[in-house]
Amino acid sequence: MGYRFITRTLTLAAFVVLAGCLGTIDSPGADSATGQRTIQVSATGEATGEPDQAVVTLGVSAVAASADDARTHVAANVSTMRTALRDADVADDQIQTVSFFIGEERVNDETDSREFRATHLFRLTLTDIESVGSVIDTAIENGATNVQGVQFTLSTERSRELRAIALEDAMENARGQADTLASAASLSITGVQSVETGEVSVGPVFQAAALSAETTIEPGPVTVTAQVRVVYNATA
Repeated sequence: MGYRFITRTLTLAAFVVLAGCLGTIDSPGADSATGQRTIQVSATGEATGEPDQAVVTLGVSAVAASADDARTHVAANVSTMRTALRDADVADDQIQTVSFFIGEERVNDETDSREFRATHLFRLTLTDIESVGSVIDTAIENGATNVQGVQFTLSTERSRELRAIALEDAMENARGQADTLASAASLSITGVQSVETGEVSVGPVFQAAALSAETTIEPGPVTVTAQVRVVYNATA
């Protein structure tokens, strides 16, 4: 985890662990002239919200006696699928190629007969998460041969909103820990000396695509987690 340091090196004498969180208090002689002390804590905050974006990963595969035939079959089915997706209001810029490959497979060891499999894998990014089931059905009915998964996540704007809430929660947790440590050491916190923020993680919800007569997928909440490391000034 890459922290952005905006603090100075501290001499640490006390070391306390509270409920999975780390807190430290500097040595009594850290700043004898002013009586200044510091308390350093690390804390985590969370924010949970409904997803506003879905990512569907699906593919088109074909098997043929030659690599060129397999490629041709896949290309034709991909063209049909993309036309149907456009008609279903899935724009071209919402569809990205993840991978494309053609491989030779042995189908009979005794005769050493072989065939070629071509696969074109796509990622569809949908802002209308209610349409996920119908989009999958459209793709399958028009050439897609497999659905590898559905991931419910956040748009950039929504992710920023939840990140801000998660950071506020982390700062509140950090202050709570610092107050506990200060009280135990007969100190009073006078302010914040520095803050470091760790990477913020987004916990998307993965859903297996249940292909039946009509595909129905229910999204779940997405959790954003933020970490901070705070150094507080304190006095005796």
